[in-house]
Amino acid sequence: MRRNEARELLMQLLFMMEARAEFTPEIRDLMFNEYAEGSEQLAYMKLVSDAFLAHKDEIDELIEAASDKWHINRMAKVDLAVLRLAVCEMKFSDSEIPVEVAINEAVNLAKKYGDDNSGKFVNGVLGKVSRQ
Repeated sequence: MRRNEARELLMQLLFMMEARAEFTPEIRDLMFNEYAEGSEQLAYMKLVSDAFLAHKDEIDELIEAASDKWHINRMAKVDLAVLRLAVCEMKFSDSEIPVEVAINEAVNLAKKYGDDNSGKFVNGVLGKVSRQ
């Protein structure tokens, strides 16, 4: 599994957690056991997911502050999952991912899984977060 595939799995995990309204390590472990067992990216995925679980409220606050007039509960769930992952990588994980890489990867995920405007929306919000 490559790093971008690991990010994709993390985004899907965050989407699933939001859909279930269940943000727990048990949900993460179930998904990782099913889809990432033995992956060379497992340590990275655990690092980022642990950081997300520890800082979810702070991550959501940063996203809301950077998304003009958009509250988290009104955002497309795919966009929200992508934003949460990128903000977590940028601000809270020790994964040493450069900000530009986190933003670029997030925009690519948003374009792949979101609607026609997702890439621009994610890029704009993450640009503001990076300047905060």
